[in-house]
Amino acid sequence: MSRGIGAALPDPAVEVCTAGAADVVQAVFTARQGGYAALQRVRVTGGPFKGQHGYVQQPGWAVDDDTQSVDGPAGYVVDLDDTEGTRDIGAHQLRHALNRRWPQRKRGLLKDCPFAVSEPLSPRLACAEDLEAVLARATNPQDVPEDLRQTTATAVDHHHLSISRGASPEPNGVSWQIVQHWYQLTEQYIDGRIAEM
Repeated sequence: MSRGIGAALPDPAVEVCTAGAADVVQAVFTARQGGYAALQRVRVTGGPFKGQHGYVQQPGWAVDDDTQSVDGPAGYVVDLDDTEGTRDIGAHQLRHALNRRWPQRKRGLLKDCPFAVSEPLSPRLACAEDLEAVLARATNPQDVPEDLRQTTATAVDHHHLSISRGASPEPNGVSWQIVQHWYQLTEQYIDGRIAEM
């Protein structure tokens, strides 16, 4: 049976949707507690990173096993502009800051990730056109067999699943994005009936 949720994934809907449902519940709890939402811009007001700005990635909660209660957010995982990677910072050391739109930062900062969620999506391509675009960017297109090309080009639909994206700081700064392209060969999902690249 086809589904409209998580249509780009062949996994069972319950697996695809569990993480999303947990994020929704966490967002409600965070808002109810007056906390910072994911991707919200913040300024550090205390500790070793005082004065830096960054974006909240996720809240952290204080769990009491004895009373079976959860309190918080007690702290946050924050992606700071001028610090390698992310840092765990206490909630009392953060204040709201001007949002410069995730994940764009001011020029000249240690990190500079070019991906912007507000950029318009490009027009959807047919499977054959998408395959041609993928192979044009590949360093070894000759390794893709002709029968696989034909099967892929005549697929029912194609999907792009963003696996990872990020940036490392200067002086050897680099930005990356890993996208899985896969092609749906039948109207409905059947185990093993996808062509992955």
